[in-house]
Amino acid sequence: MRDMNTKLTIAHVVHSFGAGGIENGIVNIINNINKEKYFHIICCLSQTGDFENKLLFDNYIIYSLNKKEGNDISVPIKLIKIFKSHNVDIAHLRGWPTLVEGIIAAMIARTPSIIYGFHGKTANDVNHIKPIRKLSEKSALKFIDKIITLSDVMKDDYVEYTGVTRNCVEVIYNGVDVDKFNRAPCGEQIRNDFGFKNEDIIIGSIGRLDPVKDFDTLLRSFKKNFILNRNIKLLIVGNGPELDRLKKMAFELGVIERTVFAGYRDDIHNILNIIDIYAQTSIYEGFSNTILEAMSSSLPIVATNVGGNPFLVQDNENGFLVEIGVDEQLCEKLSILISNADLRESFGKLSRTIVLEKFSINKMVESYDLLYSNIVKQKIHFL
Repeated sequence: MRDMNTKLTIAHVVHSFGAGGIENGIVNIINNINKEKYFHIICCLSQTGDFENKLLFDNYIIYSLNKKEGNDISVPIKLIKIFKSHNVDIAHLRGWPTLVEGIIAAMIARTPSIIYGFHGKTANDVNHIKPIRKLSEKSALKFIDKIITLSDVMKDDYVEYTGVTRNCVEVIYNGVDVDKFNRAPCGEQIRNDFGFKNEDIIIGSIGRLDPVKDFDTLLRSFKKNFILNRNIKLLIVGNGPELDRLKKMAFELGVIERTVFAGYRDDIHNILNIIDIYAQTSIYEGFSNTILEAMSSSLPIVATNVGGNPFLVQDNENGFLVEIGVDEQLCEKLSILISNADLRESFGKLSRTIVLEKFSINKMVESYDLLYSNIVKQKIHFL
């Protein structure tokens, strides 16, 4: 029987550990959960990345499994060895790419508990999921102790998609470090570095440059607003496969000189302090960390009415919700905020209040602590 006085070992299985919402969530858990109670194993199926630098304490080990393209039999074999050698108590699998191989490894390694996190969809998932993938996913979930989603909308979506019972799925909202992400007048040097003037109104968007984020709509709407107001600039932060195409699109639209593609940045809290309006035009969002961080930084939000966004953005109160891919609607809402500084300020104040009341990092960590503890206790009781 397990000695409850020893630390619980959690294996976080993730595709990679570069910039992204899943990775950000793992960092927040590891940095803030009780360090006397938990030890963490991070298993990256492909490669580790820059996010390892965000881990603050010596309470983890990280592995790169260097997965080959397609099926790679070496991955579950490596996971089995890792799970066994560290006596892992809970395998926490993050996202579809980790599900099947993670379950196989955890079961062979006799890992007591398996959790699966549904964190959202890619553009391909939104448009079409192959029947073989759907069958594999539904079959694999039979071996999961608990499924975690980030919002009630995502829970409803996943229950409908997989047919699992609702009590198998638990909602844990993302949290944000409200002390780190706080409006502060410290962005003058960054504005200068990007070539922004004091009178410029900065529309900002942060995320992986991937088709699911639909930066095309943002660029087209920015062009229409730029024609009306020459003091606006667009700041897009992030890397990804769409970078070159989006730069070409900005050039063809005639806004390349007013658009800054900043690439990957590890100082997002500072970047948000130079932004006046935060925009997110994704075709799907689970529960956006970047929207949360922008809200914590007292920014007005314009976001698509998808996924968990309506739970964060209260339409016409701390921002505006718009429909996917509707340039005119996005342009109109951005224009309202561009021309009204008082409205930007009032929306931003409410954004901050909403985060303080519902989405602090402490609330999120408390929920994961309770989840992990209860699952281990239930397993011990069952045994």
